[in-house]
Amino acid sequence: MLADGGEVATDGVVIATGGRARRLPGTEGVEGVHTLRTLDDAVALRRDLRDGSPRVVIVGGGFIGAEVASTCRAMGLSVTVLDGLPLPLAPVLGPRIARSCVDLHAVHGTELRPGTSVSGLATVPAGDGARRVAGVELGDGTTVAADVVIVGIGIVPNTGWLDGSGLTVDNGVRTDAGMVTDLPTVVAVGDVARWSHGADARRHEHWTSAGEQAEVAAANLLAGGPGATFRPSGYVWSEQYGRMLQLAGHPSAHDRVEIVDGEPDGGRFVARYVDGEGTTTGVFAMGDPRAFGRFRRSELRRPAAAA
Repeated sequence: MLADGGEVATDGVVIATGGRARRLPGTEGVEGVHTLRTLDDAVALRRDLRDGSPRVVIVGGGFIGAEVASTCRAMGLSVTVLDGLPLPLAPVLGPRIARSCVDLHAVHGTELRPGTSVSGLATVPAGDGARRVAGVELGDGTTVAADVVIVGIGIVPNTGWLDGSGLTVDNGVRTDAGMVTDLPTVVAVGDVARWSHGADARRHEHWTSAGEQAEVAAANLLAGGPGATFRPSGYVWSEQYGRMLQLAGHPSAHDRVEIVDGEPDGGRFVARYVDGEGTTTGVFAMGDPRAFGRFRRSELRRPAAAA
């Protein structure tokens, strides 16, 4: 069913509507406040950063926030990163590896304020009734001065158009392990899909996962029934302050971390995550893509030595 009332006949539907950047309440239309999701977002941000904006505040210390901080510091700008977690990235990488990543901020002159809550924005008149950001107001009553604010606090899946469709929508379109929704001729992939595996249900917000999901969804849609199962590789990478960070597998924050090559203090190392049964669940590398590839092939799913 189309918005103009028309209909398109189909034997199968692929939902791949993605998501949109999550915004801070009250920031719509305020000049100098950016998200980074689309090409237009990137062009607008670059224009603002090149227009004499020395003080940058980034809300969110995840991969997007860290990458933007890295770029802004390379441009010679003053950068402050605000994050609500005591240790950013810890839920994804575990505390030991997260600490190594977070330490890059201090080494390169970025001010990181973990455990910080944001309550709003300070603005000033910008002419013709417009407002421009002048700072970020924190939960403790203080304000961090800012000429540009970048918000990197995740995405919202684009599911509003599915209201009344009969599909289960809960922080994404729910699917089974084969990316099939409640309707057998409808599949969902990418950021909008919330994939179920046993009792677990999550969205995999990485483009590698979207491609892997598409292969499985297409196979099941063309076969007319379940068969193929999505088995994510869990590969993620991020480039920060001139270093490549790479992660593969599905480590838990509770897994043991072993350094298998290099030294974290030297900014180049490879580590593996080991679960309670002694199985390698993930491989992480900083600053050494070749070693990462080697250990990824040799270590994943390999039993570790006894602790």
